[in-house]
Amino acid sequence: MPELEDPATPAKSIARFSIGVNVIVQVVLGFFLFGVVNYLSWRTYKRWDLTTGESHTLSERTIGFLESMEKRARMIVLFTRGTQLTSNVHDLVEEYKRYAGKKLKVEIVDPAREPNRLEGIKEQYNLQFADRKDGILIEVEGADGKPRTKFVDEDAFVTLDPSTGRTSAFTGESALTSALLAVGEGRRRVLKLVTGKGGLNLGGKGGTAMDFLVEFARKENAEVQTIDISDPNADFKDTDVLVFVNIKDDLTDDEVRRVRDYWETRRGSMLILLNPEFQTPKLHALLKEYGIIVRNDRVLELISGPSPFVGWEVTSVITLNSRVTDQLLWGRNVKFRGQTQSIEIDHLGEEELKGRGIVVEELLQSDDRRFWGETDYLQDPPVYDEKTDSRRGPVTGVYAEMGVMQDAKLRIDSSRMVVLGNSTMLDPPWDTASYDLGTSAINWMLDRDELVGISPKQKQWFRLEISNAQSERIFQIIILALPLSVVCFGLFVWSMRRV
Repeated sequence: MPELEDPATPAKSIARFSIGVNVIVQVVLGFFLFGVVNYLSWRTYKRWDLTTGESHTLSERTIGFLESMEKRARMIVLFTRGTQLTSNVHDLVEEYKRYAGKKLKVEIVDPAREPNRLEGIKEQYNLQFADRKDGILIEVEGADGKPRTKFVDEDAFVTLDPSTGRTSAFTGESALTSALLAVGEGRRRVLKLVTGKGGLNLGGKGGTAMDFLVEFARKENAEVQTIDISDPNADFKDTDVLVFVNIKDDLTDDEVRRVRDYWETRRGSMLILLNPEFQTPKLHALLKEYGIIVRNDRVLELISGPSPFVGWEVTSVITLNSRVTDQLLWGRNVKFRGQTQSIEIDHLGEEELKGRGIVVEELLQSDDRRFWGETDYLQDPPVYDEKTDSRRGPVTGVYAEMGVMQDAKLRIDSSRMVVLGNSTMLDPPWDTASYDLGTSAINWMLDRDELVGISPKQKQWFRLEISNAQSERIFQIIILALPLSVVCFGLFVWSMRRV
């Protein structure tokens, strides 16, 4: 009798086949989703810097510079592995690469482990140091198509404590940004400080604004020179920013003519820090031609108490939407020491100014609840009079631009000016807001709009000093106390299990 086929067999085969297909589809989908998730996490991700002061985050100034780079650059990192400095440098370069993207190519070379590659680099770029020297070689294509290079050695990446000679801070961001700027621009920008008018005392006790300018020049690819505008042969050629600080003697008619010619026809820039203690009517008249009215007053604060007294120190706020600074500086407080006078914008002549292509806007304004511009500042005590005195919350700083275009890319040929009603903002010691405002203002006047903002931070390094007794105590805790406590706990668990 023939064996009958189980009718359930085909159904079981179909079921097993469908299960197999289902498993294969699930495995394929699992690998596909795994790949998609990894791809998306690699392409789009969010990083958080949880360190105090965000020491691993680049400043907005550096980020703006890297994102606006037009020419391709290359970095060859020549640092020996295994040191704290090397680790910080590699992390910093990785951040530069992240923001610059394809515009920056990075090569990591260990001079100790790759001597042949080091010798090849020295020969290719004509590096002259004989011994091994850590640093970063930067190469940027110049306007003539030829590459320009600069070697930044390891000393530029750290600050030494003068008392101990030990490393106290990591200054790599400032060094790298300055080097990239220097190689990219080629020509060093020139800041000329006006002398011969009885103003700035060079090398004065406690430091002067000259120290600020020198510090700026060291970090921002610039150089500082002096110019005596009372000299008829004074040369304004190659002057990128003309700096007036604490002018005591007024300008002559001929000096006014030459300064006007420099700003209007040579597309120059001027930083003017006024000292209200000295009368300079011709300089004020020149500023009025550009819609800037310097008032003969003092910005005061009446401090209440058992014996009310006048406060001369003025706190001003950086105005919103200022082109001289970026958003992170808007609303920050800047303190003025010494006497300050208020500044007004000539709104009645705005139409005429616009016809000449001149725009004037507020940069700094004091708190209207605390400060006012007092014209009769010698009275005791001064009292605010809305009829004769400047408004409450007077403006203490303005900026002007001639040749303004709507397209920011076309503003490179404009003349720029910043005027402050106080002469002490650049004098040391500098608070963070004053320093950032000063560097932003000069960079703005140098047509470096991408470099306005908060300055690069310094990563502080701390050294923990312990005595011999403390070192011995730590040794006893680690070598004796901790292992002994583990043994005792094990014996206790073992004895409990035997009960």
